[in-house]
Amino acid sequence: MLYCSDKEAESFPEKALVNDLDLTVVAPDGSSFLPWILNPDTTHVTDNAIRGVDRLNNIEQVTIDLPSSGQYTLRINGTEVPFGPQTFHIVYDFIEPEIKLTHPMGGEFLQPGTKEMIQWDANSSPGRVFDRRRCQLDHFDHRPSRDQLFL
Repeated sequence: MLYCSDKEAESFPEKALVNDLDLTVVAPDGSSFLPWILNPDTTHVTDNAIRGVDRLNNIEQVTIDLPSSGQYTLRINGTEVPFGPQTFHIVYDFIEPEIKLTHPMGGEFLQPGTKEMIQWDANSSPGRVFDRRRCQLDHFDHRPSRDQLFL
């Protein structure tokens, strides 16, 4: 993620961004990843974000699903910097695929013979498969169910 503290714009400008920095991430194989952008047209507020060059914001975010190992190159281009030099910050985070149990959390008193809903949050990449298994209060059945849960 690229962040820069932009110079204040004039009152009621057509475009509020003054110093425009643009982020591109280049993978080891040479493929490029651009930031996520939204369509600023008010008739498209429900459109999903797409990758593209961001000319409106001072914060740009790039995500990479299933990144390959190797050296990545971050390119920051000063597309338009009339009031330079412009300082910026780069932050990053690695999010590992995981499942976090959200119910039961522990300490609950569950009644034998009753059904209990088990809930979880999953952070996964497209195509990742988590097995769903049957659980009873008195034992855990290690046989996978006939279904798989795709998250």
